[in-house]
Amino acid sequence: MPGRIRGWLKNIGIGFEKAYVVPVETGRGCAYGCEFCTVTGFFGRQLRFRSNESVIAELLALKRRAAREHALVSAFFIDDNFAINRDRLKSLLRDMIRLDACLPWVAQISVNLLDDPELIELIGSSGGRFIFMGLESVNVDSLKGVRKSFNKPAEYGRALERLANYDVYAITSFIVGLEDDRPGTAALIDAELSTWPPVLPVFGLLTPFPATPLYERLAAAGRLINSRHWLRMVAFKATFRFAHFTPDGAEAEVREAWRRAYRPGMFAGTQRWLVANGKSFETQVTFLVARLIFRGIYFQQGTVWSWIRVLASNSPTTARIVWRRLFSKDAESVSAPAAKPADAAAVLRDAGAATRLAGGL
Repeated sequence: MPGRIRGWLKNIGIGFEKAYVVPVETGRGCAYGCEFCTVTGFFGRQLRFRSNESVIAELLALKRRAAREHALVSAFFIDDNFAINRDRLKSLLRDMIRLDACLPWVAQISVNLLDDPELIELIGSSGGRFIFMGLESVNVDSLKGVRKSFNKPAEYGRALERLANYDVYAITSFIVGLEDDRPGTAALIDAELSTWPPVLPVFGLLTPFPATPLYERLAAAGRLINSRHWLRMVAFKATFRFAHFTPDGAEAEVREAWRRAYRPGMFAGTQRWLVANGKSFETQVTFLVARLIFRGIYFQQGTVWSWIRVLASNSPTTARIVWRRLFSKDAESVSAPAAKPADAAAVLRDAGAATRLAGGL
């Protein structure tokens, strides 16, 4: 961590000198077999898990290193589907809580596995911050075409609300170019996003990778533009002939999805939801920063001027966050007695909470 940033963090009571996001694998395999997914080809359908004791030992070692190096350490559980066996995951999360092995963490979980209130409570209590979920589409027919009909678009919003009740949020992944997708797909997704709790959406083009059923189907139909496209991979570039898009049209649809999801109005809408639902200042700041970072996955933000432009376009939202913070502090100073040492410590813990939440990214 740069010295200037480290010094600034220390001044506000956050003593981290380093920050790590560490991949941790607790299991392999996925039983679903979606048409486009490489997991089944690589790892098969058989599920294999490490013992709880093995995972806990690794997490406790990470916590010791964090303490030794004055570091912020977060775990990214890279299992193909962290909750594919919900009873097993509940057991692991209970052990994490019982043995004080909790770290801020992120994981990949299918949305259909999150209809379990006990599991969601355990996720929140054990340090879960963000869940990456492959929603793929809001079109039932498009999902059916890639063997992912277990995703139910009508239930997405409820699952996201259950997570948000425990201050756990979603990184939602969408695929443009599924067989039933048509021009206007970006607008359909945008309409759904506006009704959900805040998420961090990401979008990609359907891509047929080797050893997947999708690749074999498109190759047999003569629809591949380049049968070895992965050797010269270009992000967001069409690699086959779509059913209802031209290649250029599909690429434009992805661009439109990113534009809509990260336009200034969506930044503002996220903050309105967080304030209306009583979420903390730290959560508000975390989402603002996270959305700025995720926007950079597609839009170039590698220059000072690009950052100036995006910050300027979202300056009203930033100003409202700052104003609410100042206003609430002024109100507290008028109505509350002078802060005691314990109160000051609580403020520092609040500041640390924001950093821990951000560490989940």
